[in-house]
Amino acid sequence: MSFNALSRVLAKRLLFHGPRRIFPGPVLRRTCSGCQEVDQRPNETHDEKNARLGRPLSPHLSIYRPQYTSMFSIVHRVTGTVFGVYIMCFAAGAVFLPNDFEYWMNWLENQHFHSAVIVSTRFVLAFPFIYHACNGVRHLLWDTAHFLGLREVLVLH
Repeated sequence: MSFNALSRVLAKRLLFHGPRRIFPGPVLRRTCSGCQEVDQRPNETHDEKNARLGRPLSPHLSIYRPQYTSMFSIVHRVTGTVFGVYIMCFAAGAVFLPNDFEYWMNWLENQHFHSAVIVSTRFVLAFPFIYHACNGVRHLLWDTAHFLGLREVLVLH
């Protein structure tokens, strides 16, 4: 019997006969002794029930302390996205701007920007690439099961 035929048979049995026909035996339901009994209203969605009961939308954001590894992962994704936007803007400029790269570099030099502006712009442009590349090497080391302890994670970052 092919996989598609088997899945159709199982789906029909589940739809028309319920799970007890496929898996005979007692169905155990776990109950929580400290759980709050809530009346189930017809056609009420999960979000509507939570709003009616005054439950927060996403409690995980407010009750957990951020971890180092999760913050590193978020910053890694953000810098990767920023770096991708840089590349797309550079490519679009190369295609759509009327002059070549050398012209625009000469134009920037002739603007006589203050050195603080130049240094901060270089940092903003270089940071996503440097962070993303170094963090990528760290992830490659993690993939080889090295430097996985908390102290080593903090040292590598």
